[in-house]
Amino acid sequence: FREELKRHSPSLIGFTVKSCDVDVVYEAIRIVKEEDKNIFVVVGGNHPTFDPDTTAQNRDIDYVLTGEAEISFIELLEAVRNRQDFPSLFGRKSAPIIDFKAEFIWHIT
Repeated sequence: FREELKRHSPSLIGFTVKSCDVDVVYEAIRIVKEEDKNIFVVVGGNHPTFDPDTTAQNRDIDYVLTGEAEISFIELLEAVRNRQDFPSLFGRKSAPIIDFKAEFIWHIT
């Protein structure tokens, strides 16, 4: 994992966090920040949606996305790329929680 981080030098990494995988994902996030503290770490999935406040307390996480964030995640990526502020729905000392529960997602089958 460390070698891939070095090889690709990402500016942002997103993780889907399921409650059953939270320890493994948090370890991967810790490694990311050890390698480069400037990499933005964004998490989403059922665990952050169910428990966003606890998720946001992890100091290695830069943004917590809850709910259906597939469409709005692009806006976050553009804001990071352009070094713009991205609005948070909650003022926090920890990672901002971006709540997209009202976002409608088209499912194409």
